[in-house]
Amino acid sequence: MAVPLLLRQLAITGMWESFNTALTPLEPYWPLFSNPVPGEFVNYDLVTYGRVRPMVNTREGQAFSVEGPNEGFMSVKSKRWSDKILISPTELRDWRAPGQTTGNREAYAIASKTLQLRLRWTRFVEWLRAEGFLGVMTFTPPGLDSEMDELLLCSDDCLVPSVAVSWNSPAATEAEARANLEAIRLDFEVAEMSIAASGGVCDAVLMNSATRGYIESQMIAAGYEYLIQMIYQGGITRFYNQNIITDNESYVHPLTGTVVNYVPDGVAIFFDTNAARAGRQLMECDAVDTGSPNRHTGIWMRSWEEPEMPGGWTIAGEWSGAPIIMNPCGSYIFEDVTNEGGT
Repeated sequence: MAVPLLLRQLAITGMWESFNTALTPLEPYWPLFSNPVPGEFVNYDLVTYGRVRPMVNTREGQAFSVEGPNEGFMSVKSKRWSDKILISPTELRDWRAPGQTTGNREAYAIASKTLQLRLRWTRFVEWLRAEGFLGVMTFTPPGLDSEMDELLLCSDDCLVPSVAVSWNSPAATEAEARANLEAIRLDFEVAEMSIAASGGVCDAVLMNSATRGYIESQMIAAGYEYLIQMIYQGGITRFYNQNIITDNESYVHPLTGTVVNYVPDGVAIFFDTNAARAGRQLMECDAVDTGSPNRHTGIWMRSWEEPEMPGGWTIAGEWSGAPIIMNPCGSYIFEDVTNEGGT
């Protein structure tokens, strides 16, 4: 049969774009770009931002030529999201839009199904951003029912397994709590200076509320009365020159079915919020679908009629891409602030 008007590619793509109205928490720090190189790999140079001031001359003469250092080359295989939703013949025939007595099922059903796909894609892309921040990405090899890890973006020097004094160290006295706060402040300073050494500006630290609670508990135990009211009104938002960005977003793991935090407990990620300065991008790669145009990047939507009984229509979406950080020292990650033992 002919493709219904609302199931044509232009229509479902338009519906998809109409739901592009809300930013996810990590989206401002990972802008989308199209991969300039065809294929499934994202290739880019690792750079060190120059901190050398250019030579100053008078208004006469030619420009000085100084070559910037190239720190290496990265090649990352993109991750693919591919999902679909079935609209059954019964739904198309009988289902009415909410509050309606007449059959307007088709438009409502297609929009609802497309929204569900969009929400699932949003969760996938947000996971990519979080994995990019964490520096280690998980993937499921074909034919296996378990995941593996691969170091993706960050320098090994910027992945710190533990801190000198754990942030959740017990404090029996005000003096002990203040000593713990001083140790946390020094951790903040180390991260800030490390990122500054690579040419970045560390102005934020990303963590979940459980991790942020370690700092707040120390402040309360230290007797900082003027901060206690602010803490109980919603938590501290700034500590030692850093804005604290709290992210409690989570997802359902596709293999185990457990709820997983994008930012795990005990993890603190220091970073430069300026994505251009840090070289952070979420690179979109070519669509894999054979029906897609050559060099199509970004989301690819299509629909088709199911040939087998009971029939119906399928709406499918596909996207592939990978996060990149051109400056591998552009973030500094404490992987476990609850574990004493030094770095």
